[in-house]
Amino acid sequence: MKIPKLTFGVVLFCFQVLLLALYAKYVNYQTIPSTVTSSVNFAQTYPKFQDVHVMIFVGFAFLMTFLKKYSFGAVSYNLLIASVVIQWSILLNQWIKQRVLKEEGHYGDKDPLEINLGLMELMTADFTAAAVLITFGALLGKASRLQLLCVAIVECIFFAINETILVEYLRISDVGGSIVVHLFGAYFGLSVAFMLRNSGDEHTNESSVYHSDVFAMVGTLFLWVFWPSFNAGPLTDPVRQNRAVINTYLALAACVATTFMASSWVDKRFKLNMVHLQNATIAGGVAVGTSADLMIRPWGAILIGMLAGILSVIGYTYITPFLNKKLRIHDTCGVHNLHGMPAIFAAICGAIAAASIKITDYGNEFADIYPKVGSGDRTRGEQGGFQFAAAVVTFAIAVFGGLLTGAVLRCLDSPDELLLYDDDNEFEVPDQFISIKTESNGTSDKQQYHMHEQAA
Repeated sequence: MKIPKLTFGVVLFCFQVLLLALYAKYVNYQTIPSTVTSSVNFAQTYPKFQDVHVMIFVGFAFLMTFLKKYSFGAVSYNLLIASVVIQWSILLNQWIKQRVLKEEGHYGDKDPLEINLGLMELMTADFTAAAVLITFGALLGKASRLQLLCVAIVECIFFAINETILVEYLRISDVGGSIVVHLFGAYFGLSVAFMLRNSGDEHTNESSVYHSDVFAMVGTLFLWVFWPSFNAGPLTDPVRQNRAVINTYLALAACVATTFMASSWVDKRFKLNMVHLQNATIAGGVAVGTSADLMIRPWGAILIGMLAGILSVIGYTYITPFLNKKLRIHDTCGVHNLHGMPAIFAAICGAIAAASIKITDYGNEFADIYPKVGSGDRTRGEQGGFQFAAAVVTFAIAVFGGLLTGAVLRCLDSPDELLLYDDDNEFEVPDQFISIKTESNGTSDKQQYHMHEQAA
């Protein structure tokens, strides 16, 4: 059954009206006392929030402009998805968390549906948007706008459930969101991509041109510069903030060096590949995220960054083609290499750090990092096991949620094979940029598609 193109606008409008009604009934401002301490906390938190916001709306958007005919879609749908997710996730994240606290007797008589908004709730919403945008990267150019909207709405539900399990039940430390955000978003997206059933053949539009790779590199630079704020964002303790910034900074720098090295080595002519430089150079920020605020030492942060760059380049060179050809999992942006594998590596590093770092190295802050260990309910080894278990749980929820969401998307219209990775399918594109490739029968790709559509 052909779904009318008007449906997208109707669904989007109805969902936005629903959000308006829910906010009108349940959401209010957080009450903050007018004290010097509160003013200082706001002044310290808001710059980090701005940095994360820039990463979401500028860094992610331009990183995905590498496709030669899908820049409009990359930037515009990035803006749409993030804007919808921010509003929707604020409700879901708080409702599920507050329901758990209510059941455990830590929430008093307050209505668990009532939400008081502050900066930290907004930053958490940005982290949720990051996970959904990672999923968007795996589907870039292959899903219609209605399908993308459905992904955004459904994924937020699974994200909120997973985050609550990891934070409130498993009690893990994942300050940079490598497990909660990156691992979840990557494997949710890959599972949806699997359900969309890629043909495994390379599409003519799935390539870049000189200027599109330059624009994508701009996105990389924004992400690279602001990533320390992403990993330190949820922290309020200045000591832990300092460690998170230093560790992320060093990991990113080391990652760039090994990415350039590995990219030249995997090429027969020892040339550099812009796909590697756009993506693998920031994999260090993902890999160090779980242990960013821990006492891993500066040399440990550098080692993590070095290994992350090599791992990501290997993924782009060998693992992505395997997933595409053998398993029919098509990953447009290579989120498995930038987010998925580095996040698993981050979980392993976090587990090792939890089990091996001495309590005396931390001082009073140890109980804030690992409350279960600090209270004597767990040993350090057990905490390390819970850290890795969090990655397993996240992977399971992401795959289940992605497969279910993908099954729903198959009931909706997908872009025609001829118009994949092409803005002209859903945007007004200037005539000079519309494909004019001529086939042997004298018709362009677009003409063939419209002739097929009229015949149907």
